[in-house]
Amino acid sequence: MELTRELVEKLAKSARLKFNEEELLKIKNDLGDILTYIDRLNEVDTENIAPLVYVHETEKELREDIIKPSLKVEEVVKNAPSSEEGAIIVPKVVGE
Repeated sequence: MELTRELVEKLAKSARLKFNEEELLKIKNDLGDILTYIDRLNEVDTENIAPLVYVHETEKELREDIIKPSLKVEEVVKNAPSSEEGAIIVPKVVGE
C-alpha cells in the first residue's frame, strides 16, 4: 500500500490531530520510513525461532506475601483537610 497524503490526512483526522503543510510532509516521510523498516523486518527468516515470552529466561522471583496491619481509618483521615464518614473529601476537578 502506498502512503499517500490523503491517507496521512485520514489517519490524522481519525486521531483528531491537526498538522500544517510542513508537519504533514514530515509525518508522511517518517511514517514511510517506519513502514519501509517493517517491510525489512518481514524479510527476516523466523521459521526455526521459538516465540519469546520473556527477555530473560529465568522465572520471576516473587517476594513472600506477608500480611501486615494497615492504618485505621481514623488515623488516615485525621490529617485530611476535610472528611466525612471515613472518606477524604477532595475538591471537584471534573467539569459538569
